[in-house]
Amino acid sequence: MFESPDAALQYALRLIEAWQLHNESAPALSETPHMPIRVGCCFGECIQLQTGEGWVGRGVDLARPVAEAAGLDEVYTTGNVLDVVDLPLYDFEEMGSRTLQGDLLPHRTLYRVTGFNEAAPESGSERAPTAETWLLRALSLIGTERENSEEEARCYQEALRLRTDYPEAHNNMAILRKAQGDEAAAAQHYREALRLRPEYPEAHYNYAVLLQSRGSHQGAADHYRQALASRAEYVDAHYSYANLLRASGQLVEAESHYSEALRLRPEYAEVHNNYAMLLEDTERPGDAHAHYL
Repeated sequence: MFESPDAALQYALRLIEAWQLHNESAPALSETPHMPIRVGCCFGECIQLQTGEGWVGRGVDLARPVAEAAGLDEVYTTGNVLDVVDLPLYDFEEMGSRTLQGDLLPHRTLYRVTGFNEAAPESGSERAPTAETWLLRALSLIGTERENSEEEARCYQEALRLRTDYPEAHNNMAILRKAQGDEAAAAQHYREALRLRPEYPEAHYNYAVLLQSRGSHQGAADHYRQALASRAEYVDAHYSYANLLRASGQLVEAESHYSEALRLRPEYAEVHNNYAMLLEDTERPGDAHAHYL
């Protein structure tokens, strides 16, 4: 599912790092404990479904039990991944032999990948960065003082130069341009991301938020609905769509989406607050009081 095994491993390591940083910076609430991530990487055949929203194949089937063998916030991989990456760039350790459900081999040796050293000399001749490498570089800047900088923008530009049909790069560039105040450029990148991948829930949601902020409520509603059609359990889309419906006087529909957002994430304080205000508007002070509490 990646351009190369190196891109997959580097993405996995940065995903874990970003998730840990997010949890360190989030409020330490006892009712919202840290949810660990376990990542499994396997090199094998896989085919994308015609809808573009899923993959099937032995590579995917084996990645799941590899992930299940991993510890909390760890990246495990099979030996055949290490066979085809630039090995000097990684820190790893052998974690023993396992029998993987659905595997044709009786057992495989698994490895825990603990780090990536960009400064290490590569085993082969120097290779030009791929589009995914540029995207990974951009993602590594998010959460730092260089987030939303022109350095991050250049990474997306290089990714799109190498691969014009890269919806993730368009979506992230749009987020950056919106943060920088260039809403016209942001809208253009959201539209391109959705042209390339019509069922891209994050792009639909982000574009809806942009359209809503610009007063295009009907356009925003259309994209909220499309985000939810692609991902029915998209909590933020339910919440934002409910706010839009409430503002336009569609209170019954708004209540339905507030309720669904809270079913999916019961401790979402902002949803409780806005739902309570709706309940006040519909003269149900007792129910509103419960949600304020």
